[in-house]
Amino acid sequence: MNNNDIFKEQLVARKNNGKDTLKQIGIVLLGVILIFVGSITIPSLFVPIVLVVGVAVFVIIKRFNLEFEYIFTNGELDIDKIYNKLKRKHTLTIDVRRFIVMIQMTNPSLKSEIGNISKVIDYGKGQITESSYAAIYEDDGKRVQLIFDPNETLIKGIHTYIPRKIK
Repeated sequence: MNNNDIFKEQLVARKNNGKDTLKQIGIVLLGVILIFVGSITIPSLFVPIVLVVGVAVFVIIKRFNLEFEYIFTNGELDIDKIYNKLKRKHTLTIDVRRFIVMIQMTNPSLKSEIGNISKVIDYGKGQITESSYAAIYEDDGKRVQLIFDPNETLIKGIHTYIPRKIK
């Protein structure tokens, strides 16, 4: 990297919302039902069934502990998902110059700016706050809304590439 390169990164923890809590309760209930049904149909395998179902429920529930890492390098935004602070999965790479607009989610003119959205990708905190932004871009002829929560440092870095598109 030379002195003119821009590199910014940020880690954002996703907060569980009501839907996530309902999903977790449903997973636990499904696990209990599977153990109950398994123990009735095959009583000799009660312990292995409890262990397998218990581990599966534990692993699935841990995936709700989610963070996003935003990495901005010379006009390119990369977003990775980090599950339970252990497993990383790359989810998105986009050149910010493709953004049609980047606007705060709390901005009253958001609805008039976003237009006809085909897909919403939420890589934010899980709750709309003052730091939540929507970035609108086109992918395969369809409008996509990216929801994320950049900090001021990241916004300044993006601003150097698309100053007129940030609102």
